[in-house]
Amino acid sequence: MDQSPIVVGVDGSAASAAALRWGVAEAERLRLPVEAVFAVPDERRDEGEIDPDALLTALIQTAVPPTWRRRQPLSHRVSRGEAASVLTEQSRRASFLVLGRRRGRDPLRTSTTSRCLRNAACPVAVVPANIPEPGVPTAGEPPAQAYGGVGDRPVGDVMTPNVPGVDAGSGVDVALRLMVGAGVHHLPVMEHDRCVGLLSETDAVWHLASWSVHDRPPTARDLAREPPPVVPSDHTVREAATALLLSGGDAVLVADEGRIVGLLTSDEVATLLTDEPTETGAQKTPSPPASEGDDRDAR
Repeated sequence: MDQSPIVVGVDGSAASAAALRWGVAEAERLRLPVEAVFAVPDERRDEGEIDPDALLTALIQTAVPPTWRRRQPLSHRVSRGEAASVLTEQSRRASFLVLGRRRGRDPLRTSTTSRCLRNAACPVAVVPANIPEPGVPTAGEPPAQAYGGVGDRPVGDVMTPNVPGVDAGSGVDVALRLMVGAGVHHLPVMEHDRCVGLLSETDAVWHLASWSVHDRPPTARDLAREPPPVVPSDHTVREAATALLLSGGDAVLVADEGRIVGLLTSDEVATLLTDEPTETGAQKTPSPPASEGDDRDAR
């Protein structure tokens, strides 16, 4: 059996701690060695920085329960260089690469995770930052049982709030800059205070190449899909998911008293359902990772 290690990229963040816990659990399940890799940029070579070996050791002791460390030997290394380059190189000898997913968006796909997804030589597993230690609820998050399950949570609690709209006549370049600034992948297209469509980042980017064959650059209205369903913020996630399914789209607008207050995408609904606790309150263990070959669809 191939004994190539599971390589976990760590940087001291909560997301990388979650990735490390997940990687160790998978290593035990698959009976593979696991190695934590901490990349230190060359510009941080100056003296006075925290000892990276000590930081990595402390992270392992904090993130991985002692019983796991006793059952599953865990090696670690500090490598000098830019994180994405270091981890891509390490992927050449790995069974798979495990990375943490921080909260927030990466519209330009320039993060370490996005670059590894594109360039890694092995499958990549991306672990949400909110996967807690088994049996320990995530701090600040009310248990799903308080709502009777994720499906019964109010949309207003889980939506992306304060999503900006783009004027229908604005150029696609303007819309993309708005997405980058707001950290979102969709924008309501507005005309006279009315939503006339939804523009997705994917549609905008894929149409950039066609500018040269048009008499004029396309506007947000040109590329917008049909207006998405609208649900009030006090509707449940289940009701929003039903509206998504019936519309065939990938997002719903959240509006109260005629004013758009947020957006909920199909990806966000899927993430919520993936993170839903089991009946005993323990977090579900993610399935073995699949290869992430096309970063264009990674959300």
